[in-house]
Amino acid sequence: MSQLLIDNLMTSHPRSSRATVKGWIRQGRVEVSGVRVFKATHPVAADDWVRVHQSGELQGLRRARTQDRQKLKVVMDDSSAGLLVIEKPPGLLSVSRDAARDRSAQTLLSDLCRFEVFPCHRLDRETSGLLMFATHRAVQKTIFRHWGAIQKTYHAYVHGKLKPSRGRVNLPLVEHPKSRDVRVYHDKKKSGRTMNQRPSSVRDAVTYFQVLKHLSNYSQIEFRLETGRKHQIRVHAQALGHPIVGDPRYAQKGEAKQSFKRMYLHAAKLEVPENVIRAARIANLKARARKQPSLYSKVHSVRGDLIVQSKKALRVPTM
Repeated sequence: MSQLLIDNLMTSHPRSSRATVKGWIRQGRVEVSGVRVFKATHPVAADDWVRVHQSGELQGLRRARTQDRQKLKVVMDDSSAGLLVIEKPPGLLSVSRDAARDRSAQTLLSDLCRFEVFPCHRLDRETSGLLMFATHRAVQKTIFRHWGAIQKTYHAYVHGKLKPSRGRVNLPLVEHPKSRDVRVYHDKKKSGRTMNQRPSSVRDAVTYFQVLKHLSNYSQIEFRLETGRKHQIRVHAQALGHPIVGDPRYAQKGEAKQSFKRMYLHAAKLEVPENVIRAARIANLKARARKQPSLYSKVHSVRGDLIVQSKKALRVPTM
């Protein structure tokens, strides 16, 4: 059961007037689950947390976020479909965690746009590249439903010379409940028979790879995902015996001790089929039509797939 942001704040700050609370919202002092919100009518879910920044604290927060926003590049803005694609730098969270002070691509993009944006997927903190957001929750849900049809291409540097030059990795993954590390799941055998019943936490994972070039100590690889599991490329690269260069979690012991500037994994391309873009545009128009009914009749024709390519190339690893 959700309530309006203004009502939530009036309940938690009973000594403040309604005009004062609205002023906090207009000034950008209010965050809902780590995202700055500028609408008094914004819905607050039961599991959301709301924070009001003090004016002095807000100035410091603005300065820090201004510096971060300079690193955030919008590479695609399709307003008719309600979709934005940015270049996320390495070291930045895709989405805020529970901590109120966490900065993320979502909070920075919301600040830049001055409205809430909704992540369509996530990249690991250490991974750079293309990250897609929706401007309406209905568009986000549409992308979620069609996510398997969207082609995701990554570029990476791995340790050693990977052979063969191309192939397919089909290894299920499971996340450790305590460490949160992901590992390849191997079917247990009992009395010479494979046990058919897997734990519910096991997820099928398929990755395609192709070697782009070999260097003296590394190989540059293009990865394509058939599935999109947590840490999928990183764990599959480790399983091939060629972990991602600079991976702080899945590198082999000797390689983990080397100090690299970053993890060399980059989301290089998103290919969105024509039917998915059409569905997103219809969902976006329906969401906007609640306030402007005439918009719903303006359904644009879609020609061809949407291909978004990263403008940044992954450089050769340096220490």
